[in-house]
Amino acid sequence: MVTPQAEGDQGTTIKECVDAFLKHLEVHSPDEPKTVQRYRSVLDHFVRLLGRLRFVGAVQRKHIDEFKSARAGDKQGRRSGGQVTPATVNFEVSTLRTFLNCLIRELVRELGVRMANPCERFKPIRDASKAANRRPTTYNPEELEHPVAPVAASTAPSHRAQSRGELRPEPHGWV
Repeated sequence: MVTPQAEGDQGTTIKECVDAFLKHLEVHSPDEPKTVQRYRSVLDHFVRLLGRLRFVGAVQRKHIDEFKSARAGDKQGRRSGGQVTPATVNFEVSTLRTFLNCLIRELVRELGVRMANPCERFKPIRDASKAANRRPTTYNPEELEHPVAPVAASTAPSHRAQSRGELRPEPHGWV
């Protein structure tokens, strides 16, 4: 997918990687043209917003944070002309994670380059509008009478487990 660079070159450019990944998708997912189209759109936003980075090895976690922030306030790519939703940004970050995972596999296999994925373990953006529109929790009369359910006998530790020293009581400083 990625070809080795000439000696003295600083690495593989982001544009080359995006083109190679999209070609890979077209070959391996010919029956999913909408997926290819959506990935192309996400990667175009990535190149547009992080265009100052030339090489894929320069992409760091802070750049992905910048991408998320820029896309969260962006109006580009939304059909209705409003702001991009948190769900869209979360999808785009997962798409970038897929792109970078594929790229990292290829770089390791073809070039022996080791690179960590800057999109790994990203916390999704929460949607405040969904939380505001969520129905409040309702309780039945029985739950209101007993707000804290008693511990079931089967989950309580046995006397035998305590006597074997498996469960030691926590020391209390105030006793």
